Amino acid sequence: RSVAKMAARTVLSGPSSLRTHLKSAASSLRRSPCLIISSDLPADEQHKPNPPPAVKSLRQSISDQCNRAGFTASMELGLRTVNCTVSSAYPTRDDIQRGIEMANRTGATTVIGVGAGAAVDCAKGVASALGSNGG
Repeated sequence: RSVAKMAARTVLSGPSSLRTHLKSAASSLRRSPCLIISSDLPADEQHKPNPPPAVKSLRQSISDQCNRAGFTASMELGLRTVNCTVSSAYPTRDDIQRGIEMANRTGATTVIGVGAGAAVDCAKGVASALGSNGG
């Protein structure tokens, strides 16, 4: 099994473990783009004024996590990345299908999910579908 295939099936927690793993596998991951699936707020939540401080802090933390993962992969390690966002509380079939189509269209063989649970669950679904289809 290649490192790129293993990276698509490796579950990591926290930005430092993601960075460490990507750094160790960077030479293999440079062969094809990495699909980064990240969290975004649902459209109806994006423009709500004055969220409670805890919600505001959580939103900022998730946003920072997503931005840091993209920066680490593309700018720091020189990986080609393709971004896809999930803006629902739970990934839908459409979210997963969109990720599969994006991976197929761009040739991405590694899927990275960052942010809230929906993005991570969507990434697992996309990676599983790509693996079962020989992608």
